[in-house]
Amino acid sequence: MARPTKKLDIIHSKKYRNQVEEDIKNNNLSNKVEDFREEFIKFCCLERLNYEADINDELDQFFKRKRMYSTNVKEWKRITNYILKRDNYTCAYCKKVGGVLEIDHVVPFSKGGSDEYENLVTACLKCNRQKKDKSVSEFINNRKK
Repeated sequence: MARPTKKLDIIHSKKYRNQVEEDIKNNNLSNKVEDFREEFIKFCCLERLNYEADINDELDQFFKRKRMYSTNVKEWKRITNYILKRDNYTCAYCKKVGGVLEIDHVVPFSKGGSDEYENLVTACLKCNRQKKDKSVSEFINNRKK
């Protein structure tokens, strides 16, 4: 993870701007980043202060961080309520009913999962924390009871 941004970093990162724009062009990423081009270029420039240049990795990191800031809280709450009701307030892994329940991504978001209903299940706090970003089979095989 990158360290917190400082004003000096922003000044030094500007020297990478042409390199980032060239990488976007050479890797045919213009269409993918057109809606947030400036934000993405600034992100890449700052990343290149500390890490080796890799435009595809930078794009992945940018999307992961962007997702954290662009979550629609009201929509997520609606989805959460729907999944809890659909699963009858029961943990998909240990079958515990009630208690502190959360929504888990069956295929973790970090491994390409989505927020589609088919990829979301109800999980108790204990199971969700133990599962982390494992697949269901990895989690079941290594579960702490």
